[in-house]
Amino acid sequence: MDRRKYIAELAEKTGVRIDEDDPIFAVVLLNRAILQDQKTELESLVGQLVKARWGNQRRGHQAGRRTV
Repeated sequence: MDRRKYIAELAEKTGVRIDEDDPIFAVVLLNRAILQDQKTELESLVGQLVKARWGNQRRGHQAGRRTV
């Protein structure tokens, strides 16, 4: 994570100045970890849904028949 980039953007947009050791970055890192976990879980669920919905159709097409 490029802290300097975010510090500069925050200062430019809001006028709020923080430094690289500001505790707010702990919150940012925690949020990032939570979002990554949620993304992983969502990808898994979408994969399961795709397999449940279209998994049988793929097998049907391979066997020369169409499953709807």
